[in-house]
Amino acid sequence: MTSIQTTQLSTTELSSVIQAFEHEGASVRASLRSLLQDKEAIAAALLLSLSFLKGQAIDRVIIEELSRVEPAQFNQNLIDFQMRCSIADGGSMNMGVAVLQERNSQEVCQSLNRLLVYKDFGLNRLCILRSAELIEDTPEIQNYLPRLLSPEIGGSFVDLQAGAITTLLTILYVFRGRRKYLINVPHIVQYLEQENILRRNPILRDLMVTVQM
Repeated sequence: MTSIQTTQLSTTELSSVIQAFEHEGASVRASLRSLLQDKEAIAAALLLSLSFLKGQAIDRVIIEELSRVEPAQFNQNLIDFQMRCSIADGGSMNMGVAVLQERNSQEVCQSLNRLLVYKDFGLNRLCILRSAELIEDTPEIQNYLPRLLSPEIGGSFVDLQAGAITTLLTILYVFRGRRKYLINVPHIVQYLEQENILRRNPILRDLMVTVQM
């Protein structure tokens, strides 16, 4: 998503944006249990919010590009997207992001095993997002996760905190339903900046920290 020019919201615009966030936020919270298992929705929410931060310095990291992982026929949607970032010290990082919210331990273990070769996709690092509660509920993955997170492989882990992902999912559904609320993308971006919603989101901040590890 390209840079979006924003202006101060009028009282009417602000009221409409707040109404959209309140309505969609309530819907997300009501459906959170099922949404937390929706890899596609979570990945889309992450990708959208990160796109709004593209080109901005966040914790010494600037997101330069967000894209899908190729070749798609080998990735098979396992790694959801990649972030090409520049770092304040002059370094750069191309990090893959993989949401793993499956409850079936066999499926998760198979995914973790496949992710061991993430560098074959031209990535410098891989970040796995999974709820800490799900890790506790699937102890079998401890046979696979330590190797992926080892210095040799260079993977990393971010806890998919329910409160933080609720915010990002709400942003996604406000974005998708913006026309019915008579708001547009600059309205949404201005509200997010005004309330500092993205910069203080724990998941997004953890991703920025992971880029620098």
